[in-house]
Amino acid sequence: MRAGWTKSYYDMMEDYYWEPQLLRKITKKRGGTIEDFRKTIQRLGTLEITLNHQLEIFFRLAPSSFIRDFFKATLAGEFTDDYDLLGHELAARFKTHDAIQPDLYFLGTNSSVAIELKVRAKSSTGQVAKYALLDVLVNRTEPENRFSALLFMGPKAFPDLWRERFRSPEDLIEATRASDLQTYARPHGVTPEELIKTLSRMSIAFASYQNFAVCLSRARAEIDRSSPYAQTYDALLAGMLYELAARKLVKVPPPQPVAARPALVDPSSA
Repeated sequence: MRAGWTKSYYDMMEDYYWEPQLLRKITKKRGGTIEDFRKTIQRLGTLEITLNHQLEIFFRLAPSSFIRDFFKATLAGEFTDDYDLLGHELAARFKTHDAIQPDLYFLGTNSSVAIELKVRAKSSTGQVAKYALLDVLVNRTEPENRFSALLFMGPKAFPDLWRERFRSPEDLIEATRASDLQTYARPHGVTPEELIKTLSRMSIAFASYQNFAVCLSRARAEIDRSSPYAQTYDALLAGMLYELAARKLVKVPPPQPVAARPALVDPSSA
């Protein structure tokens, strides 16, 4: 049985276990105030890792039809699979160890798609080399003729992801091929030539969060309102749109949230 969406919850708790500073500043002071809590929640709403968590839950709950439509809208290739979204179990399943932990990794029978999410941080050719390495390691146990794609997502445009201001995925691939691939290949028993071969067949593309919002809005417009599941699907899509707008990652006005967040109450005032 494949891992369900609740497995993501425990993966997220693991992230906070290893990086407790995400939740609050590490100080000698014990305890906290409701104002500390408010600031922490506000800060979490700006972090890349919390967006990763929210998108992982979203894609675990989204129907396969939406995932395929999103891939078709942003990537070149045929996407007909029902995909497994692999989280922390990816390393154990394919012995990738510390090669790379993708933000999102979809594995299908005929294709695989890795998604790298960016908010403020920059990416690098080294990160692209690691994704090529991941593809090599996965193909050691999976069909080698599987089509592989790497999708970068960010708030602005493709060049903004790179200090080098690469203008296109082709420029990025050329620079990655010319980089020191041995650094990434050797520790995992892979040759630079294998990485170059993978890079030559890997489809790399970019989608802005605005592009993603368009796909979400289109899916909302196409919901069969007579279905008993329409309300649940609409809540999933509207919630994601609301979060993107709240983070100021999209220009569209946020839809009304499904349910308002409860007001914060200071326990000491109860």
